[in-house]
Amino acid sequence: MVKQTSTLQEINQLSFKQWICFSENSQLWGRGNTREFENFWHTLFPPNVNFRKILSNLDQLTLAQYDGPLYSWSVWLKERFIIYCFIGQDCPLLELAQVAKMEVTTVATIIRDFLVHYHPEPSKHLSSYLQVGSILSPNRNIRFSKLPIGDKKLLRFDPTAKDHLMFEVELTASDSWPLFYQQSMRKLCVKPYLSRSNLNRVTTNKFMMVLLEIILLLALGTAILTIVQHANVWYEKYLIDKISIYEPQLLWLDKTLSFKEVTPHTEIGDTEPLKRVDIDKVLANNLELPPELKADVERSGTESEVVLTSLQTLPRDFDTADLEQSGYEESTQGGYRDTRYGRKRVYRIMVKSIDPDSTIEKINTLLQKYTITPVGEVRPGMAVPGGFYFNLFAPKRYVKEFLTEVKDSSDSVIFESMAKGRSPQGKEHVFIWVKSI
Repeated sequence: MVKQTSTLQEINQLSFKQWICFSENSQLWGRGNTREFENFWHTLFPPNVNFRKILSNLDQLTLAQYDGPLYSWSVWLKERFIIYCFIGQDCPLLELAQVAKMEVTTVATIIRDFLVHYHPEPSKHLSSYLQVGSILSPNRNIRFSKLPIGDKKLLRFDPTAKDHLMFEVELTASDSWPLFYQQSMRKLCVKPYLSRSNLNRVTTNKFMMVLLEIILLLALGTAILTIVQHANVWYEKYLIDKISIYEPQLLWLDKTLSFKEVTPHTEIGDTEPLKRVDIDKVLANNLELPPELKADVERSGTESEVVLTSLQTLPRDFDTADLEQSGYEESTQGGYRDTRYGRKRVYRIMVKSIDPDSTIEKINTLLQKYTITPVGEVRPGMAVPGGFYFNLFAPKRYVKEFLTEVKDSSDSVIFESMAKGRSPQGKEHVFIWVKSI
């Protein structure tokens, strides 16, 4: 088991900073921000704590949001500390993975890569000891002391390796170092220390960003107001050009006229008495009428006689005699009157024909084909002045085909109207007028 009371300084009696061969000359740009980095390092690796606390700090460090080089350096530092704990404290592989909150296979891969890369000779036969893919594998609890390595003191970093770039990363030279430092110290629950130069730089950057946002906001607001103002002026001119208001011109009024009070002197004087003539007395006494009354008397003469050619033109119910002609036909003769409020659909077909007889025969054939019946006692194809007349009820399912064939048979025009009343169920009202040319 891992010693809970051990501290970082007790591991192999070496400090972690010396073990990874950390060089301030190469990793602190121009030895600037030295105080900040020392504060950061002591916060990350505090004295008199066990490796669990340090691994927790390193885990929090990798969760901070910053650019690539600093993030890569943080991950590299955490992996090297895991290797350092495995070698110097002889910690079991499984427990080390649990404390680091990583998979056992991932920790084993990190350790194997380190041993193979930096010390290939003593680690030729280590692969079989670090195979921990199976849950039941006994290698999951292996320690560094159980590995077949002769001189364990040789297992240190080689800072001269050409392929190792982390030794050359200038941490404090990055533009993200102030932000990285603040976030890291905040993650570690410690108030960060910033040098005066970095503090001034951060404050200046924030001030410039706020100032830039204010300038952009003012520019955007000014642009919007200018656009709205010009749009209003343009729209006002557009309305003036499109809309003309005519003012009344009262030039014909005579403004010199004035009202005067009514006085006895302005009243109508004695005029000639009006003569009223009783027409009945004049007619009874055979008196001579004045010329202005003769015209009115001559207008009232004897009614002219009307000869009825047929009694069928008279309605049976004389209550309908006062109706208009169209209203009378609609109620008694099966006709219709076009109205927008009607619910009855009526089709009118106006047919022009050079040979009316042939057209009527075709229409009669279509009447039999589609079982179309006449309305009332009116015979289909009845001769009327100017042509022939059909008043029909057509089945709704055949109306479209019937109208199409009638239209194709001759030169015709179809009109659709609405009328009051209702057609029989399943029927449509159709009028056909055949005009002979």
